[in-house]
Amino acid sequence: MTITSGKLEHAPSCPVCNKVLDGFTIDANDLCKLPKAGDCSICVYCRTFLVFTHELQFREITPEEIVDLPAELRTKMVRFRDLCRKRASSLKGKP
Repeated sequence: MTITSGKLEHAPSCPVCNKVLDGFTIDANDLCKLPKAGDCSICVYCRTFLVFTHELQFREITPEEIVDLPAELRTKMVRFRDLCRKRASSLKGKP
């Protein structure tokens, strides 16, 4: 799978850390698919699992919703969260 990125025009914020999250990544073979209500995401700043609302804002995903995610998606989200954590750790103390 090839991944590409895009920018959200409405620039929602993380409900936990309040950072603007205006970027997204998608499968390059599915370029016409923009995020929609119910799609999952992860805050790259605080690494909180999020879900898009009907207004395309973010809310924190509930533990029940995490359990209900397809196993493959849940695994990908955990791996990405761990990569964000490692990246943040490697940048500490660097200008």
